[in-house]
Amino acid sequence: MSDELYAKPAHCILEMIQNAVDNSYATGVSPTLEMELRRSDLQIWCNEVGFNEANVKAFCSIGNSTKKNKKGYIGLSLSL
Repeated sequence: MSDELYAKPAHCILEMIQNAVDNSYATGVSPTLEMELRRSDLQIWCNEVGFNEANVKAFCSIGNSTKKNKKGYIGLSLSL
């Protein structure tokens, strides 16, 4: 399934950016996203609040996204 969702190499980067936009941030914090390409790996940092229990469950299942039926989100409606 992931082969079909991420058919283009750049899609992964775009998804990381979209995830940073969708994240929750502490009050008064300016959201930041940093990406660093090092030889064979990509490191990504974001100052989001972090996952809660619902996020973890959605991340570990298919069709149980925390974004389902929410306006303003353009991410995938299924979680991997």
